[in-house]
Amino acid sequence: MDQRGAEEARGDPVWLERHYLSHPVAGGWYDAFDGEGRSTVATIPASSFYHVLCAASEAEAVLG
Repeated sequence: MDQRGAEEARGDPVWLERHYLSHPVAGGWYDAFDGEGRSTVATIPASSFYHVLCAASEAEAVLG
């Protein structure tokens, strides 16, 4: 991985936390947003957990 790729990989977990995982329900996440950055759904779709878990797993694999 080049230096730019490594910097992006280090920033991804921070971005994920800030935009998707900063939810008022512990262990919850935001799933979809409008153009203004507001959540467009009132539920937490269980199917999204797969993608959240994969992102965390990839970050761990790349960043150690």
